[in-house]
Amino acid sequence: MIHSISANDPRFKTVTLHAGLNVVLADTTERSTAHDTRNGVGKTLLMDVLHFCLGGSSPRTGGLSSPALTGWAFTVDLDVGENRVQITRSLASPQTLAVSGAFATWSMQPSWDKESSSFRLSNDQWKLILGQELFDLRAEDVNARFGPSFRLVFPYFARTKAGAYETPFKYFSGQREWQKQVAITFLLDLSWSYAARFQEHKDERDALKVIKRALEQGALGDPELTLGRLRTQRVRLNEQITRLEGQLSHFEVHPEYRAISVEADQLTTELHAIVNARVTRARTISMYEEQADVESGPDVEAVVTLFAQAGVELSADVKRTLEDAQEFHSAVVNNRRSYLHDEIETLRHEDAEAEADITRLSSKRAGLMEILESKHALEEFNRLNDRLAALRAELAETESQMARITEVEERQAALEMSGQALARDSRRELAEREPEWSEAITLFASNTQELYDTPGELVIDLTDNGFSFDVNINRSGSHGINNMKIFAFDLALAQRWSEKDRTPGILWHDSELFDGVDERQVGAALQLANHEANARGFQYFCSLNSDDMPPQQYLGELEIEPVLTLTDASESGGLFGIRF
Repeated sequence: MIHSISANDPRFKTVTLHAGLNVVLADTTERSTAHDTRNGVGKTLLMDVLHFCLGGSSPRTGGLSSPALTGWAFTVDLDVGENRVQITRSLASPQTLAVSGAFATWSMQPSWDKESSSFRLSNDQWKLILGQELFDLRAEDVNARFGPSFRLVFPYFARTKAGAYETPFKYFSGQREWQKQVAITFLLDLSWSYAARFQEHKDERDALKVIKRALEQGALGDPELTLGRLRTQRVRLNEQITRLEGQLSHFEVHPEYRAISVEADQLTTELHAIVNARVTRARTISMYEEQADVESGPDVEAVVTLFAQAGVELSADVKRTLEDAQEFHSAVVNNRRSYLHDEIETLRHEDAEAEADITRLSSKRAGLMEILESKHALEEFNRLNDRLAALRAELAETESQMARITEVEERQAALEMSGQALARDSRRELAEREPEWSEAITLFASNTQELYDTPGELVIDLTDNGFSFDVNINRSGSHGINNMKIFAFDLALAQRWSEKDRTPGILWHDSELFDGVDERQVGAALQLANHEANARGFQYFCSLNSDDMPPQQYLGELEIEPVLTLTDASESGGLFGIRF
């Protein structure tokens, strides 16, 4: 129970609360003008102060972040378990809180701070203590990946954030699905661990979808390669690697391979030159032999006979001259024949030498070629090794892609199996916990019966994504009735938790809950909350605008005395005594 909320600034209007029904009323006065509004008098900020003192995040925006509140600190006097304590938290240094009162039984003890002359706790320690003392939350539950914590479940007993009054199962519009499932299953005494497992399963499915999408888009390899095609590619690569490894195992590198290759090429060039020269030489010899056979001098007798037939008789001097010429020419021809024979012999000798050179060079070249055929160049060896390394890398990538595809397929199959097992186990657990959830269903139906003379339905179901919750009232449709679903659900939570040894012991509602609600239902809700709070021993708090206060005829025997009345008629009329 909350006993009081105060501040270190005297302008703040201390709120003193009691068991049962507590109402803070925002009223108009005769001094209010047409421009005044009750939306800024501090009703909602009172709940923000409560959350701030109970471990909520430091305000970054909104009312409590206003520079006008610089230096302010707030104190909440409340029961934590069976003990009453006072907690003070400053807007300037929200990391720690001052503690006074009975805290000797807490699992974590405040430490004395000489500078402030107070016992102090860190905000994280304070939240753990609140979880333990008010909700029986164990440290291992809070530290679980998707576990419940005090700040996750308490806001269902004091809704204040934007979107808090849109649905019974969320207390702010941006609340994640797993937070809703874990919080509601915990508060209804269902197995929250199954809700956490559903979220883990969903995260695994989402991660697997990302991987599959990456595979399909080629980020992890050719998307056209199926597992079957990859297997075929692996066989082909293994065969190529084995063959190349065999070649390299018998591969001998000659250190002078390049020099020998150059020398063999030079020998080939020389042989080609010698062979070409022999062909030319053979042609020359043949020509010389033909010339030697046809060489002859002039025939003198033939000349004399030719002239005699023509009737000319040559003188003895002429005949002698012809004979001298014939003799001279014969000498020239003989010399020519002797020269040709000498040239032919010389060429034949050179040809014999060339043939010997060919035999010698061919033998030497054959020896070099034998070396080149049996040995190999280092460059070739390196090239083959590079090829082998490339094939092995391709094989490794192929096997890696096969492993990724296989892993995805195996994870997909494992997820399907684990999902089926999770659904089976959670349904079995849900059936075993029927006494708990059936009580919540009964309480919700009873609460809506009091409001609308018809029982509403609280539906708890299981889907592939985990727990599913819904509420229904046959007269649903208007904004006001939807708000009363939230009231009936929250009241059912307070009713159930009031029976526990460790309980928050409160239920707080902002005036937003009653916006648009028929005054008859507002009256019925206040009467029901008052009755249940007194009967079950918890505190119900609500803020109301004066024009939302139902007339006495709808309140029955309930007489409401506001614990605090706020007005915007003057600066001092609001909760903080100032406007900001």
